[in-house]
Amino acid sequence: MSDSADFSMEARDLIDQYSQQLVAIEAQLQAQGESDPDLLNGAFRAVHTLKGLGGMVGYKNLEDFCHELERSLDAMRLGKLSLDLSTLDMLFQSVEQCERLLGEAVSGESALPSQPQPVGAVEQPEPLVHKPSPVTSDDQARHTVHVDLRKLDLLMNLVSELALVQANLDDVIARQAEAQANRGNEFIRESRDQMRIMKRRLGLLQHGILEVRMVTLDGVFNTLARAAHTIARREGKDLQISISGADTDLDKRIVEGLDKPLIHMIRNAIDHGIELPAKRVALGKPPAGQIGFAAYQMGNRVVIELTDDGAGMDWRRLRDKAIERGFLGHDEARDITPAQALNLIFRPGFSTRERDTVSSGPTLSGAGVGMDVVKTDIAKLSGMVEVASEPGRGSRFRIILPITLAVIQALVIEAGGQTYCIPLNSVIESIMVQPEDIQTIEGHEVVWVRGRTLPLTRLAQVFELDLEHDPSRRAYDRLYVVVVGLAHHRVGLVVDELLGQQDVVIKPIGKVLRQVPGIAGATELGSNRTVLVIDVATLVGESVDRQ
Repeated sequence: MSDSADFSMEARDLIDQYSQQLVAIEAQLQAQGESDPDLLNGAFRAVHTLKGLGGMVGYKNLEDFCHELERSLDAMRLGKLSLDLSTLDMLFQSVEQCERLLGEAVSGESALPSQPQPVGAVEQPEPLVHKPSPVTSDDQARHTVHVDLRKLDLLMNLVSELALVQANLDDVIARQAEAQANRGNEFIRESRDQMRIMKRRLGLLQHGILEVRMVTLDGVFNTLARAAHTIARREGKDLQISISGADTDLDKRIVEGLDKPLIHMIRNAIDHGIELPAKRVALGKPPAGQIGFAAYQMGNRVVIELTDDGAGMDWRRLRDKAIERGFLGHDEARDITPAQALNLIFRPGFSTRERDTVSSGPTLSGAGVGMDVVKTDIAKLSGMVEVASEPGRGSRFRIILPITLAVIQALVIEAGGQTYCIPLNSVIESIMVQPEDIQTIEGHEVVWVRGRTLPLTRLAQVFELDLEHDPSRRAYDRLYVVVVGLAHHRVGLVVDELLGQQDVVIKPIGKVLRQVPGIAGATELGSNRTVLVIDVATLVGESVDRQ
Protein backbone atom coordinates (compact mmCIF):
# COMPACT_ATOMS: atom_id res chain seq x y z
CA MET A 1 0.00 0.00 0.00
CA SER A 2 1.29 3.50 -0.82
CA ASP A 3 2.27 6.05 1.83
CA SER A 4 -0.75 8.17 0.86
CA ALA A 5 -3.08 5.21 1.33
CA ASP A 6 -1.50 4.43 4.72
CA PHE A 7 -2.02 8.05 5.77
CA SER A 8 -5.62 8.08 4.54
CA MET A 9 -6.51 4.88 6.37
CA GLU A 10 -4.91 6.00 9.65
CA ALA A 11 -6.48 9.46 9.40
CA ARG A 12 -9.95 8.01 8.80
CA ASP A 13 -9.55 5.77 11.84
CA LEU A 14 -8.73 8.82 13.96
CA ILE A 15 -11.74 10.73 12.63
CA ASP A 16 -13.92 7.71 13.42
CA GLN A 17 -12.50 7.58 16.95
CA TYR A 18 -13.24 11.28 17.39
CA SER A 19 -16.79 10.79 16.12
CA GLN A 20 -17.37 7.78 18.41
CA GLN A 21 -16.39 9.83 21.44
CA LEU A 22 -18.84 12.59 20.44
CA VAL A 23 -21.68 10.10 20.01
CA ALA A 24 -20.96 8.66 23.47
CA ILE A 25 -20.80 12.17 24.97
CA GLU A 26 -24.16 13.04 23.43
CA ALA A 27 -25.79 9.91 24.86
CA GLN A 28 -24.55 10.77 28.36
CA LEU A 29 -25.57 14.43 28.09
CA GLN A 30 -29.08 13.45 27.05
CA ALA A 31 -29.42 10.79 29.73
CA GLN A 32 -27.59 12.40 32.66
CA GLY A 33 -27.01 16.04 31.79
CA GLU A 34 -23.23 15.54 32.00
CA SER A 35 -20.60 13.30 30.44
CA ASP A 36 -17.60 11.30 31.56
CA PRO A 37 -14.43 13.47 31.25
CA ASP A 38 -12.60 10.47 29.79
CA LEU A 39 -14.78 10.71 26.68
CA LEU A 40 -13.77 14.31 26.07
CA ASN A 41 -10.14 13.38 26.71
CA GLY A 42 -10.47 10.62 24.14
CA ALA A 43 -11.86 13.09 21.58
CA PHE A 44 -8.99 15.49 22.33
CA ARG A 45 -6.37 12.75 21.88
CA ALA A 46 -7.82 11.67 18.53
CA VAL A 47 -7.77 15.25 17.19
CA HIS A 48 -4.27 15.85 18.60
CA THR A 49 -2.96 12.73 16.86
CA LEU A 50 -4.73 13.68 13.63
CA LYS A 51 -3.11 17.13 13.78
CA GLY A 52 0.32 15.60 14.17
CA LEU A 53 -0.32 13.14 11.36
CA GLY A 54 -1.41 15.93 9.01
CA GLY A 55 1.64 18.01 9.88
CA MET A 56 3.97 15.08 9.41
CA VAL A 57 2.91 14.54 5.79
CA GLY A 58 2.56 18.26 5.01
CA TYR A 59 -1.23 18.65 4.79
CA LYS A 60 -1.31 22.10 6.35
CA ASN A 61 -5.05 22.79 5.99
CA LEU A 62 -5.88 19.65 7.97
CA GLU A 63 -3.15 20.39 10.52
CA ASP A 64 -4.30 23.99 11.07
CA PHE A 65 -7.97 23.08 11.38
CA CYS A 66 -7.19 20.32 13.90
CA HIS A 67 -5.04 22.78 15.84
CA GLU A 68 -7.99 25.17 16.27
CA LEU A 69 -10.30 22.27 17.07
CA GLU A 70 -7.80 21.01 19.63
CA ARG A 71 -7.80 24.43 21.33
CA SER A 72 -11.59 24.36 21.61
CA LEU A 73 -11.60 20.84 23.06
CA ASP A 74 -8.88 21.78 25.52
CA ALA A 75 -10.95 24.77 26.67
CA MET A 76 -13.86 22.39 27.29
CA ARG A 77 -11.60 20.03 29.25
CA LEU A 78 -10.49 22.93 31.46
CA GLY A 79 -14.04 24.19 31.97
CA LYS A 80 -13.37 27.46 30.14
CA LEU A 81 -15.96 26.54 27.52
CA SER A 82 -19.19 24.76 28.30
CA LEU A 83 -19.86 21.35 26.80
CA ASP A 84 -23.57 21.11 26.10
CA LEU A 85 -25.77 19.91 23.26
CA SER A 86 -25.33 23.22 21.44
CA THR A 87 -21.53 23.11 21.39
CA LEU A 88 -21.68 19.38 20.70
CA ASP A 89 -23.68 20.18 17.59
CA MET A 90 -20.78 22.29 16.32
CA LEU A 91 -18.33 19.54 17.16
CA PHE A 92 -20.31 17.14 14.98
CA GLN A 93 -19.92 19.65 12.14
CA SER A 94 -16.17 19.60 12.75
CA VAL A 95 -16.17 15.85 12.02
CA GLU A 96 -17.60 16.57 8.58
CA GLN A 97 -15.01 19.32 8.03
CA CYS A 98 -12.18 16.97 8.96
CA GLU A 99 -13.48 14.47 6.41
CA ARG A 100 -13.66 17.16 3.71
CA LEU A 101 -10.13 18.33 4.41
CA LEU A 102 -8.84 14.77 4.38
CA GLY A 103 -10.57 14.11 1.06
CA GLU A 104 -9.05 17.27 -0.44
CA ALA A 105 -5.63 16.37 0.90
CA VAL A 106 -5.46 12.89 -0.60
CA SER A 107 -7.00 14.00 -3.93
CA GLY A 108 -4.68 17.01 -4.28
CA GLU A 109 -7.43 19.67 -4.17
CA SER A 110 -6.78 22.94 -2.37
CA ALA A 111 -10.07 24.80 -2.42
CA LEU A 112 -11.91 24.91 0.89
CA PRO A 113 -15.72 25.11 1.03
CA SER A 114 -17.25 27.66 3.33
CA GLN A 115 -18.01 25.82 6.57
CA PRO A 116 -18.57 26.81 10.22
CA GLN A 117 -15.39 26.99 12.26
CA PRO A 118 -15.06 24.98 15.48
CA VAL A 119 -15.93 26.78 18.67
CA GLY A 120 -13.32 29.47 19.38
CA ALA A 121 -11.59 28.97 16.05
CA VAL A 122 -9.75 31.64 14.10
CA GLU A 123 -10.09 32.33 10.37
CA GLN A 124 -9.77 29.57 7.79
CA PRO A 125 -6.17 28.33 7.39
CA GLU A 126 -4.15 29.06 4.28
CA PRO A 127 -4.48 26.82 1.22
CA LEU A 128 -2.45 23.65 1.11
CA VAL A 129 1.29 24.19 1.25
CA HIS A 130 2.02 20.61 0.24
CA LYS A 131 0.00 19.43 -2.71
CA PRO A 132 0.58 15.79 -3.62
CA SER A 133 0.07 14.46 -7.10
CA PRO A 134 -3.46 13.20 -7.79
CA VAL A 135 -3.88 9.67 -6.52
CA THR A 136 -6.62 7.11 -6.18
CA SER A 137 -5.22 5.65 -2.98
CA ASP A 138 -8.10 7.04 -0.92
CA ASP A 139 -10.38 4.51 -2.67
CA GLN A 140 -7.38 0.92 -2.21
CA ALA A 141 -7.71 2.53 1.67
CA ARG A 142 -11.58 2.32 1.53
CA HIS A 143 -11.29 -1.32 0.46
CA THR A 144 -8.76 -2.11 3.19
CA VAL A 145 -9.43 -3.82 6.51
CA HIS A 146 -7.29 -3.88 9.63
CA VAL A 147 -6.17 -7.41 10.33
CA ASP A 148 -5.24 -8.90 13.68
CA LEU A 149 -1.69 -10.26 13.39
CA ARG A 150 -2.80 -13.50 15.07
CA LYS A 151 -5.23 -14.13 12.20
CA LEU A 152 -2.45 -13.67 9.67
CA ASP A 153 -0.23 -16.04 11.66
CA LEU A 154 -3.01 -18.64 11.54
CA LEU A 155 -3.37 -18.27 7.77
CA MET A 156 0.39 -18.54 7.31
CA ASN A 157 0.46 -21.75 9.33
CA LEU A 158 -2.39 -23.22 7.28
CA VAL A 159 -0.66 -22.34 4.03
CA SER A 160 2.52 -24.02 5.31
CA GLU A 161 0.56 -27.13 6.24
CA LEU A 162 -1.07 -27.21 2.80
CA ALA A 163 2.34 -26.95 1.16
CA LEU A 164 3.43 -29.95 3.23
CA VAL A 165 0.36 -31.94 2.18
CA GLN A 166 1.06 -31.07 -1.46
CA ALA A 167 4.65 -32.30 -1.08
CA ASN A 168 3.37 -35.53 0.45
CA LEU A 169 0.92 -36.01 -2.41
CA ASP A 170 3.67 -35.43 -4.98
CA ASP A 171 5.77 -38.09 -3.23
CA VAL A 172 2.87 -40.56 -3.13
CA ILE A 173 2.11 -40.06 -6.82
CA ALA A 174 5.78 -40.46 -7.75
CA ARG A 175 6.08 -43.70 -5.79
CA GLN A 176 2.80 -44.93 -7.19
CA ALA A 177 4.10 -44.49 -10.73
CA GLU A 178 7.06 -46.71 -9.88
CA ALA A 179 5.14 -49.24 -7.85
CA GLN A 180 4.18 -52.68 -9.02
CA ALA A 181 0.56 -53.35 -9.92
CA ASN A 182 -0.12 -55.51 -6.86
CA ARG A 183 0.91 -52.68 -4.53
CA GLY A 184 -1.40 -50.11 -6.12
CA ASN A 185 -4.05 -50.29 -3.39
CA GLU A 186 -1.57 -49.15 -0.72
CA PHE A 187 -0.73 -45.98 -2.64
CA ILE A 188 -4.39 -45.28 -3.38
CA ARG A 189 -5.07 -45.42 0.37
CA GLU A 190 -2.20 -43.05 1.10
CA SER A 191 -3.42 -40.66 -1.60
CA ARG A 192 -6.92 -40.63 -0.14
CA ASP A 193 -5.55 -39.98 3.34
CA GLN A 194 -3.57 -36.99 2.10
CA MET A 195 -6.58 -35.65 0.16
CA ARG A 196 -8.71 -35.82 3.32
CA ILE A 197 -6.06 -33.87 5.21
CA MET A 198 -5.87 -31.29 2.43
CA LYS A 199 -9.66 -30.91 2.43
CA ARG A 200 -9.67 -30.19 6.17
CA ARG A 201 -6.82 -27.69 5.84
CA LEU A 202 -8.55 -25.96 2.93
CA GLY A 203 -11.70 -25.64 5.03
CA LEU A 204 -9.74 -24.01 7.82
CA LEU A 205 -7.99 -21.73 5.34
CA GLN A 206 -11.31 -20.60 3.86
CA HIS A 207 -12.67 -19.91 7.32
CA GLY A 208 -9.55 -17.91 8.18
CA ILE A 209 -9.82 -15.80 5.04
CA LEU A 210 -13.47 -15.06 5.79
CA GLU A 211 -12.48 -13.96 9.29
CA VAL A 212 -9.99 -11.51 7.81
CA ARG A 213 -12.71 -10.03 5.56
CA MET A 214 -14.96 -9.28 8.53
CA VAL A 215 -15.38 -5.79 10.00
CA THR A 216 -17.66 -4.48 12.72
CA LEU A 217 -20.60 -2.16 12.04
CA ASP A 218 -19.44 0.59 14.40
CA GLY A 219 -18.10 2.68 11.50
CA VAL A 220 -21.42 2.43 9.64
CA PHE A 221 -23.42 3.36 12.74
CA ASN A 222 -21.16 6.32 13.49
CA THR A 223 -21.64 7.59 9.95
CA LEU A 224 -25.41 7.22 10.36
CA ALA A 225 -25.35 9.08 13.67
CA ARG A 226 -23.46 12.01 12.13
CA ALA A 227 -25.78 12.09 9.13
CA ALA A 228 -28.81 12.03 11.42
CA HIS A 229 -27.52 15.05 13.35
CA THR A 230 -26.85 16.97 10.14
CA ILE A 231 -30.34 16.27 8.76
CA ALA A 232 -32.01 17.07 12.09
CA ARG A 233 -30.20 20.43 12.30
CA ARG A 234 -31.38 21.29 8.82
CA GLU A 235 -34.99 20.43 9.71
CA GLY A 236 -34.96 22.16 13.11
CA LYS A 237 -35.62 18.91 14.95
CA ASP A 238 -34.14 17.39 18.10
CA LEU A 239 -32.88 13.81 18.20
CA GLN A 240 -31.83 11.19 20.68
CA ILE A 241 -29.91 8.31 19.11
CA SER A 242 -29.45 4.84 20.58
CA ILE A 243 -27.01 2.28 19.18
CA SER A 244 -26.70 -1.41 19.96
CA GLY A 245 -24.85 -4.28 18.32
CA ALA A 246 -22.18 -2.06 16.72
CA ASP A 247 -19.65 -4.86 17.33
CA THR A 248 -21.55 -7.23 15.01
CA ASP A 249 -19.29 -8.62 12.25
CA LEU A 250 -20.13 -8.40 8.57
CA ASP A 251 -18.22 -8.93 5.32
CA LYS A 252 -16.33 -5.76 4.32
CA ARG A 253 -17.79 -5.95 0.80
CA ILE A 254 -21.32 -5.86 2.19
CA VAL A 255 -20.52 -3.04 4.61
CA GLU A 256 -19.20 -0.93 1.70
CA GLY A 257 -22.61 -1.17 0.01
CA LEU A 258 -24.67 -0.17 3.05
CA ASP A 259 -23.92 3.54 3.36
CA LYS A 260 -26.15 4.76 0.53
CA PRO A 261 -29.37 2.85 1.41
CA LEU A 262 -29.01 3.41 5.16
CA ILE A 263 -28.42 7.15 4.79
CA HIS A 264 -31.49 7.35 2.56
CA MET A 265 -33.59 5.54 5.16
CA ILE A 266 -32.39 7.83 7.94
CA ARG A 267 -33.14 10.89 5.83
CA ASN A 268 -36.68 9.67 5.24
CA ALA A 269 -37.21 8.84 8.91
CA ILE A 270 -36.18 12.35 10.00
CA ASP A 271 -37.67 14.32 7.11
CA HIS A 272 -41.02 12.54 6.98
CA GLY A 273 -41.35 10.75 10.30
CA ILE A 274 -39.89 12.68 13.23
CA GLU A 275 -42.17 15.61 14.11
CA LEU A 276 -41.04 19.12 15.05
CA PRO A 277 -40.50 19.56 18.81
CA ALA A 278 -43.62 21.66 19.37
CA LYS A 279 -45.83 19.16 17.57
CA ARG A 280 -44.31 16.26 19.49
CA VAL A 281 -45.06 17.96 22.80
CA ALA A 282 -48.63 18.61 21.67
CA LEU A 283 -48.94 14.90 20.87
CA GLY A 284 -47.69 13.94 24.33
CA LYS A 285 -44.26 12.85 23.09
CA PRO A 286 -40.87 14.04 24.36
CA PRO A 287 -39.58 16.98 22.27
CA ALA A 288 -36.60 15.00 20.99
CA GLY A 289 -37.33 12.28 18.46
CA GLN A 290 -35.97 8.80 19.10
CA ILE A 291 -33.84 7.08 16.42
CA GLY A 292 -32.40 3.62 17.02
CA PHE A 293 -29.70 1.65 15.19
CA ALA A 294 -29.33 -2.02 16.10
CA ALA A 295 -27.60 -5.07 14.66
CA TYR A 296 -27.48 -8.73 15.64
CA GLN A 297 -26.60 -12.07 14.13
CA MET A 298 -29.39 -14.50 13.26
CA GLY A 299 -27.95 -17.83 12.16
CA ASN A 300 -25.87 -17.28 9.04
CA ARG A 301 -27.30 -13.80 8.55
CA VAL A 302 -27.05 -10.36 10.10
CA VAL A 303 -30.08 -8.20 10.85
CA ILE A 304 -29.82 -4.41 10.93
CA GLU A 305 -32.78 -2.52 12.40
CA LEU A 306 -33.57 1.18 12.06
CA THR A 307 -36.39 2.45 14.26
CA ASP A 308 -38.03 5.81 14.93
CA ASP A 309 -40.87 7.05 17.13
CA GLY A 310 -42.26 9.47 14.56
CA ALA A 311 -45.56 9.80 12.74
CA GLY A 312 -45.52 6.26 11.39
CA MET A 313 -47.39 5.08 8.31
CA ASP A 314 -51.10 4.43 7.82
CA TRP A 315 -51.42 1.44 5.51
CA ARG A 316 -54.91 2.58 4.47
CA ARG A 317 -53.56 5.92 3.29
CA LEU A 318 -50.83 4.14 1.34
CA ARG A 319 -53.47 1.92 -0.27
CA ASP A 320 -55.62 4.90 -1.22
CA LYS A 321 -52.68 6.82 -2.68
CA ALA A 322 -51.71 3.73 -4.68
CA ILE A 323 -55.23 3.58 -6.18
CA GLU A 324 -55.24 7.32 -6.86
CA ARG A 325 -51.94 7.17 -8.71
CA GLY A 326 -52.54 4.00 -10.65
CA PHE A 327 -50.31 1.58 -8.73
CA LEU A 328 -53.28 -0.55 -7.70
CA GLY A 329 -56.60 -1.43 -9.26
CA HIS A 330 -59.75 -1.32 -7.13
CA ASP A 331 -60.15 -5.11 -7.21
CA GLU A 332 -56.52 -5.65 -6.19
CA ALA A 333 -56.77 -3.03 -3.46
CA ARG A 334 -59.86 -4.66 -1.98
CA ASP A 335 -57.87 -7.75 -0.93
CA ILE A 336 -54.60 -6.06 0.00
CA THR A 337 -53.21 -6.80 3.48
CA PRO A 338 -51.62 -4.18 5.78
CA ALA A 339 -48.17 -5.70 5.17
CA GLN A 340 -48.64 -5.55 1.38
CA ALA A 341 -49.80 -1.94 1.62
CA LEU A 342 -46.71 -0.95 3.61
CA ASN A 343 -44.51 -2.61 1.00
CA LEU A 344 -45.95 -0.24 -1.61
CA ILE A 345 -43.32 2.29 -0.51
CA PHE A 346 -40.74 0.15 -2.32
CA ARG A 347 -42.55 0.49 -5.69
CA PRO A 348 -40.55 2.61 -8.19
CA GLY A 349 -41.93 6.15 -8.26
CA PHE A 350 -44.37 5.65 -5.39
CA SER A 351 -44.72 8.59 -3.00
CA THR A 352 -47.37 9.98 -0.67
CA ARG A 353 -46.34 13.57 -1.37
CA GLU A 354 -48.66 15.71 -3.44
CA ARG A 355 -47.33 15.95 -6.97
CA ASP A 356 -47.80 19.68 -7.49
CA THR A 357 -46.72 20.98 -4.09
CA VAL A 358 -43.47 21.50 -2.32
CA SER A 359 -42.91 19.56 0.91
CA SER A 360 -45.00 21.11 3.66
CA GLY A 361 -43.47 19.31 6.59
CA PRO A 362 -43.60 15.81 8.05
CA THR A 363 -45.80 13.31 6.25
CA LEU A 364 -45.04 9.62 6.53
CA SER A 365 -41.90 7.96 7.87
CA GLY A 366 -40.05 6.26 5.07
CA ALA A 367 -42.66 7.14 2.45
CA GLY A 368 -40.57 9.45 0.28
CA VAL A 369 -39.37 9.06 -3.27
CA GLY A 370 -36.55 6.59 -3.72
CA MET A 371 -37.31 3.71 -1.36
CA ASP A 372 -37.28 1.47 -4.43
CA VAL A 373 -33.58 2.35 -4.74
CA VAL A 374 -33.05 1.23 -1.16
CA LYS A 375 -34.65 -2.14 -1.89
CA THR A 376 -32.59 -2.51 -5.08
CA ASP A 377 -29.32 -1.66 -3.31
CA ILE A 378 -30.05 -4.14 -0.53
CA ALA A 379 -30.99 -6.82 -3.08
CA LYS A 380 -27.58 -6.33 -4.76
CA LEU A 381 -26.08 -7.44 -1.45
CA SER A 382 -28.30 -10.58 -1.47
CA GLY A 383 -30.39 -9.06 1.30
CA MET A 384 -33.99 -8.02 1.81
CA VAL A 385 -35.73 -5.23 3.69
CA GLU A 386 -38.90 -5.46 5.76
CA VAL A 387 -41.03 -2.65 7.14
CA ALA A 388 -43.46 -2.43 10.03
CA SER A 389 -45.23 0.73 11.15
CA GLU A 390 -48.02 2.08 13.33
CA PRO A 391 -49.59 5.51 12.84
CA GLY A 392 -48.49 7.89 15.56
CA ARG A 393 -46.04 5.40 17.04
CA GLY A 394 -43.25 5.17 14.48
CA SER A 395 -41.67 2.73 12.04
CA ARG A 396 -39.16 -0.10 12.00
CA PHE A 397 -37.08 -1.24 9.03
CA ARG A 398 -35.27 -4.58 9.18
CA ILE A 399 -32.49 -5.35 6.72
CA ILE A 400 -31.53 -9.03 6.53
CA LEU A 401 -28.11 -9.73 5.01
CA PRO A 402 -25.79 -12.70 4.53
CA ILE A 403 -22.67 -12.56 6.71
CA THR A 404 -20.45 -12.95 3.64
CA LEU A 405 -20.65 -12.97 -0.15
CA ALA A 406 -17.36 -14.79 -0.65
CA VAL A 407 -17.17 -18.56 -0.05
CA ILE A 408 -20.49 -20.27 0.62
CA GLN A 409 -21.93 -23.75 0.80
CA ALA A 410 -24.40 -24.28 -2.00
CA LEU A 411 -27.07 -26.75 -3.03
CA VAL A 412 -26.57 -27.61 -6.72
CA ILE A 413 -29.87 -28.07 -8.56
CA GLU A 414 -31.21 -28.38 -12.08
CA ALA A 415 -34.20 -26.52 -13.48
CA GLY A 416 -35.31 -26.38 -17.10
CA GLY A 417 -32.19 -28.16 -18.27
CA GLN A 418 -29.90 -25.59 -16.59
CA THR A 419 -27.73 -25.99 -13.49
CA TYR A 420 -27.88 -23.46 -10.63
CA CYS A 421 -26.52 -23.08 -7.11
CA ILE A 422 -28.69 -22.07 -4.14
CA PRO A 423 -26.87 -20.72 -1.03
CA LEU A 424 -27.27 -23.40 1.61
CA ASN A 425 -27.64 -20.91 4.46
CA SER A 426 -31.05 -20.00 3.01
CA VAL A 427 -32.21 -23.61 2.52
CA ILE A 428 -34.51 -24.95 5.22
CA GLU A 429 -35.35 -28.32 3.69
CA SER A 430 -35.98 -30.15 0.41
CA ILE A 431 -39.15 -32.14 -0.24
CA MET A 432 -40.52 -34.17 -3.12
CA VAL A 433 -44.05 -33.55 -4.35
CA GLN A 434 -46.31 -35.00 -7.02
CA PRO A 435 -47.68 -32.61 -9.68
CA GLU A 436 -51.20 -33.25 -8.38
CA ASP A 437 -50.16 -32.00 -4.92
CA ILE A 438 -49.80 -28.47 -6.27
CA GLN A 439 -52.89 -26.26 -5.88
CA THR A 440 -53.71 -22.79 -7.13
CA ILE A 441 -55.03 -20.20 -4.67
CA GLU A 442 -55.87 -16.70 -5.93
CA GLY A 443 -53.80 -17.31 -9.04
CA HIS A 444 -50.68 -18.48 -7.19
CA GLU A 445 -49.34 -22.02 -6.90
CA VAL A 446 -49.02 -23.45 -3.39
CA VAL A 447 -48.43 -26.79 -1.75
CA TRP A 448 -49.41 -27.95 1.73
CA VAL A 449 -46.49 -28.74 4.02
CA ARG A 450 -47.28 -29.96 7.55
CA GLY A 451 -50.65 -28.24 7.58
CA ARG A 452 -49.45 -24.88 6.21
CA THR A 453 -49.54 -23.43 2.71
CA LEU A 454 -46.16 -22.88 1.07
CA PRO A 455 -46.09 -20.48 -1.92
CA LEU A 456 -44.20 -21.90 -4.89
CA THR A 457 -41.87 -20.30 -7.41
CA ARG A 458 -40.82 -22.25 -10.51
CA LEU A 459 -37.23 -21.37 -11.36
CA ALA A 460 -37.72 -22.40 -14.99
CA GLN A 461 -40.44 -19.74 -15.30
CA VAL A 462 -38.52 -17.10 -13.33
CA PHE A 463 -35.61 -17.27 -15.76
CA GLU A 464 -37.88 -17.74 -18.80
CA LEU A 465 -36.17 -20.92 -19.97
CA ASP A 466 -37.31 -22.15 -23.36
CA LEU A 467 -38.60 -25.52 -22.20
CA GLU A 468 -40.55 -26.27 -25.36
CA HIS A 469 -37.37 -26.46 -27.46
CA ASP A 470 -35.16 -27.95 -24.78
CA PRO A 471 -34.07 -31.40 -26.10
CA SER A 472 -33.35 -32.60 -22.56
CA ARG A 473 -36.86 -31.85 -21.38
CA ARG A 474 -38.91 -34.80 -20.24
CA ALA A 475 -42.13 -35.31 -18.35
CA TYR A 476 -41.51 -35.45 -14.61
CA ASP A 477 -43.74 -37.64 -12.50
CA ARG A 478 -42.40 -35.88 -9.38
CA LEU A 479 -40.91 -32.49 -8.57
CA TYR A 480 -38.46 -31.35 -5.96
CA VAL A 481 -39.26 -28.30 -3.86
CA VAL A 482 -36.38 -26.53 -2.14
CA VAL A 483 -37.83 -24.63 0.81
CA VAL A 484 -35.88 -21.40 1.32
CA GLY A 485 -36.45 -18.68 3.87
CA LEU A 486 -35.42 -15.28 5.15
CA ALA A 487 -36.61 -14.17 8.57
CA HIS A 488 -40.12 -15.65 8.91
CA HIS A 489 -40.82 -15.78 5.17
CA ARG A 490 -40.88 -19.17 3.41
CA VAL A 491 -40.94 -19.95 -0.32
CA GLY A 492 -40.70 -23.24 -2.19
CA LEU A 493 -38.47 -23.22 -5.29
CA VAL A 494 -39.66 -25.86 -7.76
CA VAL A 495 -36.70 -27.62 -9.41
CA ASP A 496 -36.21 -30.75 -11.51
CA GLU A 497 -33.19 -32.36 -9.84
CA LEU A 498 -31.08 -32.10 -6.68
CA LEU A 499 -27.44 -32.66 -7.67
CA GLY A 500 -25.69 -32.34 -4.30
CA GLN A 501 -23.85 -29.84 -2.11
CA GLN A 502 -20.59 -28.03 -2.78
CA ASP A 503 -18.47 -25.18 -1.44
CA VAL A 504 -18.38 -22.43 -4.06
CA VAL A 505 -16.71 -19.05 -4.52
CA ILE A 506 -19.16 -16.45 -5.81
CA LYS A 507 -17.78 -14.31 -8.63
CA PRO A 508 -19.27 -11.12 -10.09
CA ILE A 509 -21.29 -11.27 -13.29
CA GLY A 510 -21.43 -9.03 -16.35
CA LYS A 511 -23.72 -6.05 -16.85
CA VAL A 512 -26.28 -8.00 -18.86
CA LEU A 513 -26.85 -10.73 -16.26
CA ARG A 514 -26.63 -8.18 -13.46
CA GLN A 515 -29.97 -6.79 -14.62
CA VAL A 516 -31.69 -10.18 -14.31
CA PRO A 517 -33.63 -10.37 -11.01
CA GLY A 518 -32.83 -13.44 -8.94
CA ILE A 519 -29.15 -13.82 -9.88
CA ALA A 520 -26.53 -13.12 -7.20
CA GLY A 521 -23.41 -14.08 -9.15
CA ALA A 522 -21.68 -16.99 -10.80
CA THR A 523 -19.37 -19.81 -9.77
CA GLU A 524 -17.37 -22.63 -11.31
CA LEU A 525 -18.13 -26.29 -10.73
CA GLY A 526 -16.22 -29.31 -11.92
CA SER A 527 -15.17 -29.74 -15.57
CA ASN A 528 -14.82 -25.94 -15.92
CA ARG A 529 -18.59 -25.45 -15.83
CA THR A 530 -19.79 -21.94 -15.00
CA VAL A 531 -23.21 -21.81 -13.32
CA LEU A 532 -25.33 -19.02 -11.87
CA VAL A 533 -25.95 -18.53 -8.14
CA ILE A 534 -29.54 -17.86 -7.11
CA ASP A 535 -30.33 -14.62 -5.25
CA VAL A 536 -32.73 -16.05 -2.67
CA ALA A 537 -33.50 -12.66 -1.11
CA THR A 538 -34.90 -11.28 -4.36
CA LEU A 539 -37.02 -14.37 -5.06
CA VAL A 540 -38.41 -14.40 -1.51
CA GLY A 541 -39.10 -10.67 -1.69
CA GLU A 542 -40.99 -11.01 -4.96
CA SER A 543 -43.00 -13.89 -3.55
CA VAL A 544 -43.89 -11.85 -0.46
CA ASP A 545 -45.03 -8.97 -2.69
CA ARG A 546 -47.35 -11.33 -4.55
CA GLN A 547 -48.95 -12.74 -1.42
